[in-house]
Amino acid sequence: MSEELLKPGEREMIQSRSYLYDLLDKLNDILENKKELLEQKGIAPKLSVVLDLITLNRLYLDVIYKTYWNQLVEVINELNALPELKDDMADVNADVEEIKKLKQQGGF
Repeated sequence: MSEELLKPGEREMIQSRSYLYDLLDKLNDILENKKELLEQKGIAPKLSVVLDLITLNRLYLDVIYKTYWNQLVEVINELNALPELKDDMADVNADVEEIKKLKQQGGF
């Protein structure tokens, strides 16, 4: 796709796709591998719902960032508060930071 045909912020949104998909994979792995802990803390249902909604809309990045991104960040903050997940969250947080940077650059 030619650079001049992209709307402002569209290039950054497209670049964020790989980080978002990687983030979803990592969060799904955490949900699968730490299900008991997440259920005890009451986070599993919230994480599952937001991951399902984002996965259903994975081709519509604008919808994800406008509608579901803040919910996902809230759940990630809850996960960060659990010391048992400290090692698992390093890569998740790196993806979140990259997406936030691209969102800021692209203004979406």
